[in-house]
Amino acid sequence: MLIVQVGTDALMRVGGVDLDLVGKTSMGETAVLLKHSLLLLDGDSGLVHLNHALSGKSVVLFGPTPSAFFGYAENANITSQFCTGCVWMRGTRWHTECLRGFDGPKCLEEITPSTVLEAATAILSGRPSFSYTLAESVVIDGADPVKGLESVLRRHLAGTDKTRCRIAVTGDHDLRAASFLAEQGHTVTSFLEPFGAEKNDHGALSHASVRQAAQCGFSLDFASGLALPLQDNHADFVVCRDVGRDVYYSSYVLKELLRVLQPGGSLIAMAASRASASDERCSSECMEFSRDLMKECAVNMPEHSMAKMACGETASGIVCVITKGVGVHMSAAKPSAFQAGGTV
Repeated sequence: MLIVQVGTDALMRVGGVDLDLVGKTSMGETAVLLKHSLLLLDGDSGLVHLNHALSGKSVVLFGPTPSAFFGYAENANITSQFCTGCVWMRGTRWHTECLRGFDGPKCLEEITPSTVLEAATAILSGRPSFSYTLAESVVIDGADPVKGLESVLRRHLAGTDKTRCRIAVTGDHDLRAASFLAEQGHTVTSFLEPFGAEKNDHGALSHASVRQAAQCGFSLDFASGLALPLQDNHADFVVCRDVGRDVYYSSYVLKELLRVLQPGGSLIAMAASRASASDERCSSECMEFSRDLMKECAVNMPEHSMAKMACGETASGIVCVITKGVGVHMSAAKPSAFQAGGTV
């Protein structure tokens, strides 16, 4: 585990970190670090709110600001037992001076390192580890790969004991998969890439997309596959359609899709083949995603399926179905590829 410090140049350095990035990262780069970190340790700051937006967990030290108002339930919110809440006192410089006349922030200084360590250890040791199983790999023949995807979806939805599943859909540019699932009576949220072609001139969702979502009865929002606005273990099914078109960091996208999938649920991912020379890059990315899917989940794709997909002449795509196994605590199991190598 790597301990990294980030922030502005004015920040006090913390001793013992493995990597000092203070003053060296942009806000976007910091967001990437937070997204792939196991834990954020900070005072009540903007990074805590950013980490919350990225579905991360934090250990937060509260001094002048009250945790009851600014804290998030998923975090370990440590409140000073000395005093707190002076942020509400108007006409004061609570952020630079102690109102009780102490030289430093007495409220924060009273929080002991052992208290912080105990909170961080509780979060890290309680993180579950999951197993993944390749339930099915289907090579799709025919000119319309979405029809093949619908067939796989129908079969797996019929095998669940829930009549109304929560389903997250990504990469569904024309909303065909989301519309199909909503028509089956499921609770569907479709996420469109924020830089895709589904926006109007004002950067909002196109009227046609909004109208289609309203008619079919599913929710629609902008979100990158790298950071979905969903809590851990949220969805019964995650459907990733046409993964090769906009996916450039497939292993990170895969990690995010599996994060929002609940234990016992299934990720259904389709990589559409492109046979034309102009789509050679897309076809290559589809293949890369499929291999990442197998590699990261420690499952094996049948060689004949991969060979047929690579050919692109007799297959229009491949659908992989990955099931997520019930987790055990990290302290009791060897971390999988998705938990190992994280940062704090």
